[in-house]
Amino acid sequence: AAPPPLTLPPQGFGQPVPVGSQPEEGQVGSAGAASIGVATLGGSCPPSSFEGGGRFEAKDDYLASAEPEGGYLALHKGQIVKVLPGTQQHGEEFNLFHAYVYGEDQEGTQGWVPTHLLDAVKSEA
Repeated sequence: AAPPPLTLPPQGFGQPVPVGSQPEEGQVGSAGAASIGVATLGGSCPPSSFEGGGRFEAKDDYLASAEPEGGYLALHKGQIVKVLPGTQQHGEEFNLFHAYVYGEDQEGTQGWVPTHLLDAVKSEA
């Protein structure tokens, strides 16, 4: 059976506020916070890459439980995530990254993921 369609993210997430603190070592991805640091808006993809949604690949592991609140989607390097169009938001001051999009993994689990850790999947012609 096909996975259910993406639904709009819950209200109250992603208010536009800059990130104000550095995450602790080991909280973010397999590379650790020391090498990733606090992300810039959009990471390797320009912010416009996320506007239309689509398929993206995780560049690194992401421990969603390291975020100070719920509603985030854990990632494993190489994992494909379907991003919902028009959902890019700045993280709140206590979040680990500056920008997030709302997405769904291949099992149908949904949540916010950092844009910094996503690369666009090129469509095959």
